[in-house]
Amino acid sequence: MRVMMAILLTLSLVSCGERYRDNQVAFEGIKFDADLSTDKNDVFAFRVSVKKAEKNIDGAREAGRYEATKFCIEKLSTSDVEWTNGPDADQLMIKDGNLELSGRCAA
Repeated sequence: MRVMMAILLTLSLVSCGERYRDNQVAFEGIKFDADLSTDKNDVFAFRVSVKKAEKNIDGAREAGRYEATKFCIEKLSTSDVEWTNGPDADQLMIKDGNLELSGRCAA
């Protein structure tokens, strides 16, 4: 019985470690790479670039929104974003296959 408990404990710890290392969130079943950069003059302003957005534009929109929300929660403890060029815009900015978003955390 003890051997079985030890095996189960080991397996549960290994599976937790795998999930911890794989920290990306899937949108529409796809894990998008996204980069967020801040404005030098305004620490609450940001740009998000979602790589290979053509895989699924709806998923790319949500991946960009997620990165912005995460950033604003870390900076101001709020998920409110004032979008300059947001994921819900009628005309999305796509450059070299990447979705480009920009905004500012709402204070």
